[in-house]
Amino acid sequence: MLRLPFLLGLLRTTKLQKIIETTKFFMENLIKKILNDAKVELEEEFRENFHRKGFFEEGTWEHSIRGKRGRTMLDSGNLLRSISGEVKGESIEFSSSLPYASIHNEGGEITVTQRMKNFFWAKHIQSRDINAKDAEFFKAMALKKVGSKIKIPKRQFIGEHQKVFDTIDKIVLENLDEYFKNLKIPKS
Repeated sequence: MLRLPFLLGLLRTTKLQKIIETTKFFMENLIKKILNDAKVELEEEFRENFHRKGFFEEGTWEHSIRGKRGRTMLDSGNLLRSISGEVKGESIEFSSSLPYASIHNEGGEITVTQRMKNFFWAKHIQSRDINAKDAEFFKAMALKKVGSKIKIPKRQFIGEHQKVFDTIDKIVLENLDEYFKNLKIPKS
C-alpha cells in the first residue's frame, strides 16, 4: 500500500510545512485571544451579577439584614471590585482576594468567635448615634454566644451557568470568523 509513504512525502514538502507552521502559530494566538476575550467578558458578567442582585436569571439574592438602600452585597463595593480572572494555560480561573467571598458565593455557616463579638461591639458603639438600625444589628450580633452559628445564605456571583457557556460560544465563533476572514496561506 502506498498511502503512508505518500503521506509522509507530502508532509515533507516546503509549502505544506509553511502552511502547518503558519497555521500552528495563528491557532496558538487565536486560543490566547479567545481566552483573554472570555476573561474580560466574563469578569464583566460576574460583576454585573451584583447589579442584577442575583446569579444571572436565577432570581434575586436573599436580602441582607443590613443591606443599605436595597443594595445587598454592594455596601462598600469591595467584593464586586475584587473579582478577577487569570488565564492559566488553556483555561481561565476566576477568584476574589477577599476572605469572605467564598462564604457569600457558596453560602454556609460561620462560627461566632470572641474576636467577632469584639468587632460587633465596636461597630455598635460607632454607629449608635449615626444609624439606629445598624446599631441594633451590631448589638444583636455582639450578644451572640461564642461558638454559635450564623447562617450565610448563598448569593452566588461567580460560577458555571448557561449564560457563561453561551458567552464563551459567542466569543469562540466571533474569533474563528475573524481568523478565517484574515487567513492568508503563504506562497512558496
